[in-house]
Formats: sequence, C-alpha cells, structure tokens
Amino acid sequence: MRLTRLKLLICLMGLALSASAQQQIIDGVKRTLSDLSVSVNTYKAALSRLKPAMTHETTKDKAETWWIAGKIAFGIYDKLQHTRAVGTKVDEKEMCTMLTQAYGYCKKALSLDSVPELNRNGTPKIDSKTHKPKVKTKYSGDITTKVLDYLVDFSSAGGDLYNSGNWSEAYDAWEAYHEIVLSHYARAKHKVPADSVIGKMRFYQGLAMFQSQDYHKAHQCFSDARIYNYKQKAVFDNDLNVLVKLGDTTEVVNVAHEAYQIHGGADIQYIRILINDFLNKQDYHSATQMLDQAIAKDPENAEYYNLKGNIVEQQSGYEKALPLYKKAVETDAYFAMGQYDVGRCYYLRALDYGKSHPRISGIRLANEVNPIYRSALIYLEAAYDLEPNNPDVIRILKDIYYKLGYGSKLQELER
Repeated sequence: MRLTRLKLLICLMGLALSASAQQQIIDGVKRTLSDLSVSVNTYKAALSRLKPAMTHETTKDKAETWWIAGKIAFGIYDKLQHTRAVGTKVDEKEMCTMLTQAYGYCKKALSLDSVPELNRNGTPKIDSKTHKPKVKTKYSGDITTKVLDYLVDFSSAGGDLYNSGNWSEAYDAWEAYHEIVLSHYARAKHKVPADSVIGKMRFYQGLAMFQSQDYHKAHQCFSDARIYNYKQKAVFDNDLNVLVKLGDTTEVVNVAHEAYQIHGGADIQYIRILINDFLNKQDYHSATQMLDQAIAKDPENAEYYNLKGNIVEQQSGYEKALPLYKKAVETDAYFAMGQYDVGRCYYLRALDYGKSHPRISGIRLANEVNPIYRSALIYLEAAYDLEPNNPDVIRILKDIYYKLGYGSKLQELER
C-alpha cells in the first residue's frame, strides 16, 4: 500500500512539473511579445516555442494559450503588411494565411474562455434562472476587439489570395469575414455591414469554390449571396454554370426563373431555359404565354420571335413556324439563329416536296425544288457569315451546294 501511494505521489509530481514547464513556456512567450521591436522571425520563433503548449494536456484547453497564439499570428501579419507597404516584396500568401490562422486561434480561445464564478467558500455560484454554474470570461473582450479591428483586412486578404490563384485560402479568408460579421460581438459593437455587403463576400467565396471545382459549395455560396440580397446578374450566371456542371436541371430552372424575375430581358438565356423546360413538359400554353408577355415588353427582341417559332414548330410543324422565324430576321438581320431557322425551313420544304411526290424525278423535280433550295441559301449563307463554325449550317449548305451543282462553293466550304 505504501509503495502504491509513493508511485502515485511521483506521478502527481511529474504532472505538476510538466504543467509548470508548459506554463513557463507560455510566460516566456508573453515576455517576448512585450518587446515592441519584435521582428517577424522573433514572432515565428515564439510561435514555434508555443506549439508544445498548444498540444499538451495541461495547457491545450486554456484560452490563454490560444489567445497568445492569435496575438503572435496577428503580429506576423502586421509586420509583413508593414514591410509590403514600404515597397519591400513579401510572401503575400504567407501574410494573408497568417491572418486567417490568427482568427482560427482566437476562435479557439473564445470557445475556451470561461472561468467559473465562485462563492467565498470556493463553491460555484449558481444562476437562479438557468440553475447552472455561473461563468465569466477573462480574455474574450480583448479577443473580440482585436478580431474586429482586422475586419476589413480579412476582406482584402481574400481578394489578394484570389487574385494570386490561391482559391481555397481566399475562401477561408472570406469565411472568417463572414463568421465575424455574423457574430454576437459584431452585433454588440455595431460592426455588422449591410446585407448586400455580406452577400457580396459570399459571392466571392462562390467564385473561389468554382475555381477550386467544389461546385456544391460554390452553389451554396451563390444561393447565400442572394439570400443576403446580393442579386447581381453575375451571381445568377455563375450559379447556372455551377448547376450545369452538377447536372442539376431542376435547380437550373429554379435559378433561371429567379433571374428572369429580376433581370428580365437582360439575357436571353433565362427565358430560353424556362421555355425549354415548358417544352420538355409539353406545356405549350405556359411557354406561349411567357413569350407573348416578353414580346409585349420588348417587341424588338428577335430571339423572342424565334423562340415562339420553336414552340409552334413543335406543335404544328415548320411551315406554321416559318412566319415567326421570318419575323425574327426582319427584326434583326444579324440574328444568326433566325437566319438559320428560316433557311432550314426552306430546306425541309424542298426535301418534303420530293418525298411527297415520289413519281416526279430528274429535271422535272429539280425545276420544282431548286428554287426552294436557292431561297434556303439566302438565309443559310447569311447565317454562315454570322456564325461560320455552326456545324448545322455547314451540313445543310454542303447538301444544297451538292444538289445544285455548286462545286466551287462546296470545295470552298470543305477547305
């Protein structure tokens, strides 16, 4: 029994000595930080000396340990930023990520900063409302003040990291900004910016995640940006790109609908997505109604007539749609898709004539269909001039040139 007690006493003495050693490390680092002339290398050495205390059982759960680490990291950031400000080149990635690291240390310190309130006899004070022990903080006031002082820096650091291609690190810097402005201490000190500013930062985070190919996280950020009332066209456009990569067609339609309500005719892709969705569901009435409303608001938009032609063609065939395609090119002669669709309709008319008159052939058939092919060429060649890489236009032109015997034009097209 006496031997067991002796072993226990030795173990307790060892723990006490170990805890004392870790506290001595912390106290030594604190003395280093009190020197106003401390350099970047001195800060880095201090952080290295502190590392054992950040993992040791006796000090890793102390708020003081992490608060000191935060102050060191902020100090390194400050020194590097000052060096850059006077024109000396620094490692900007190191500088900016050190700022994010500082926030991480402070965040950890805040989570640990609770000291039990004691009665005179040493027993814990009990809250009369919650019936739980009362706690007070020792470092939180200084920590939150420090973090808020760097609020703008987190935003700028995210921009620097993004511009240098460090997408993930940029996201982290803006995430720190996002967490800080939504914190209770930011609200208490009236440091919360307008929702649209928060949304803008969320949008930037989405761009960073898009570049990192983390499309799920990018979509979440773009969605959050709109929740915070940042609804610029770029937010919708980037979100649509992300959703296409994810293959989420349902959400593509939802985002396009939201974009169309806000930006309307600023981009034809929104209504095109919605119309295609209606057509896929064979809801021709809703598709036509939406286009009629769009045409009423903007009668000079050629694409609206062309889209309506697509609807009519699906319902009643290309002959019924042809007047709408013609209306599109009459409205805008430089609208390539409209030129292609008119030419395509004439091409189909010529083909269908031959199919519906099987007993006619040779010169007699050529006399009937060649004028139709030549009518098609007027529009298809215009479409080719506007979009020379459109494979559908090239395919039909080749066939018509062959049928009409336009060898030189066919050779030119095949070059």
